[in-house]
Order: sequence, then structure tokens, then C-alpha cells
Amino acid sequence: MTYLSRAIAYVERHGSELERWRLMGILGNRHPEPRLIRALLSKQNEDGGFPYDLIPGRPSSVHFTLIILGWLRDLGLVGTSPLPIPGTPPDIERVKERIATYFFTIQRPDGSWDENPALIKFDPPPPVRPGFTLARTATTAQVGYWLVLLGYEGDHTVARALDFLRSRHVEGRFEGLPHTTWFALALFARVEGITAKVVQQAAASLASIPIDRWDAAQLASLLDCLWDAGFGRWDPLVDVGLQRLLALQSAEGGWGSEDNPAAGVETTLRALRVLLNYGVPAVPGSEKFPSHSKG
Repeated sequence: MTYLSRAIAYVERHGSELERWRLMGILGNRHPEPRLIRALLSKQNEDGGFPYDLIPGRPSSVHFTLIILGWLRDLGLVGTSPLPIPGTPPDIERVKERIATYFFTIQRPDGSWDENPALIKFDPPPPVRPGFTLARTATTAQVGYWLVLLGYEGDHTVARALDFLRSRHVEGRFEGLPHTTWFALALFARVEGITAKVVQQAAASLASIPIDRWDAAQLASLLDCLWDAGFGRWDPLVDVGLQRLLALQSAEGGWGSEDNPAAGVETTLRALRVLLNYGVPAVPGSEKFPSHSKG
């Protein structure tokens, strides 16, 4: 069996209905079940965000709104050229506009984004805890990244976010958790181009970290951002990253935690998205890449 067939079987075995539809979207089926889409979009709050833990009645959460955008992208409803899908609720564009308006409204005066202070009572973990300085930088990079994917790369809101991130950038690395750097890299690349100094510095910084430092979820996220930034398989970091990702696939076919199938399904979907975007072949024996040589 190929990495692809094993991964598909893993998601079909352990995934929810939504996750199985996301799998179909990643595989190129752009006709998700309208009922499922309506149920998902009905969770949107009046302010345009989506509630913490996606539980109706709770305050909007930046983190969970970003999660929704990722799911919509898998379903083919968000991207540079989302395809029209028969039966899709006609207000999907309005939903995305309301999400963007939510982000515009809650941007801080310094150009950053932070998680909703109203969520403190739910005791969110540090990576998404309101007021956690390092999380603020990561959140800013992620929100800016998604606003660009939604088509707002020329908006003043994004420009202010870039200015904030520049103030948190030292020698290729951005303040905070590692994923801050790869989301910021993708954001700057989409706005200023792949050859921009800040992009090249960030790429060099990430390439200096041993590839086995990353787990499957981190590696898939890194490669996803490199893809959106325009880095192809010609780039050594992408090349070694894809090889490492293939090596991390479990015997059962998934990526991530074998003790937690729910988390494993999410990581497997991300890994599949990356491998297919980069055109990694699913033919047995053809998953090795030619090594790069200098000169």
C-alpha cells in the first residue's frame, strides 16, 4: 500500500463526518455536503468570529476562527481561487467577509492580535491564552497569513501587522514559539515576495534547525507555510522536510499521536495536504527524492 492509500484508510477509519469530507476536499472533491457546511457556518457569532470550543453562546475566539478557516480551505471554500460548489450556501462569501471584519475590528493599536480576554474564564492553554506575550506574536502572524489568503494582502490592517512583526524579528527568527516564524515567513512572502530579505532570513533560520526536531504536526504546518510562500521542492528545506514527513507515517497509516486518534486524524489531513500539494508520488518505491548537490 502507498502512503496515500494508507492515510486515506486511516482517516476513514478514525475520522468524523466532517474530517472525512475534508479528506475528500484535499483529494480534489469540491462538492462537500451542503447540510454539513450549513451546520458548521451556523456557529458563527454576530461579531463574525466563531465561539471558543465551537460551543454556541460562548464568546468568539481568534484561535477557533482560524481553525474554521483551515477547515473551509480543506473543503475548497477558502483559497486563492475557491471553486463554485453546487448546493453550497450562497452566503459563504458573506461568512468570509464577516470573519475578516471580525479580525479588522479586534486588531490592537500596535497592529497585533491577541486572543479574546473574555475567554480567560475558560482557562485556555498558554499558547492561546489572552495576554500571553509570545502567543500574541504567533496570533498576529497567523491572522495576517489568513487575511492574505482571504485576499486582503493590500489592506492597511495587514501592513500594520507586518510592522508589528518586524519589531519582533531578530536575525531570521520571530519572537515566540517556532510556528510564529513559518507563519510570518509565509505572510511576508505573500505580501513582499519570496526574495524579500525578511523571508530569506526566516527560511535560513528554519533550515538551521535539525529536521528531526519537529514532530509530524509541526513539520506539516511548516511545509504548508513554505508551500504558500512559494518554496518548491527545489528548496533543500522542503526536500528534506518531505522525506522526513514520509518517514514519520505510522504503520497504521496516520501521522501524529497513535494514542489519540482524533489528534492523529488532524495531523494526517495536514500531512496529506502538504504531500499532495508538493506532488509527492503515491507509487510504491517512488517516494524517494533525488538528493541536492552543490556546484
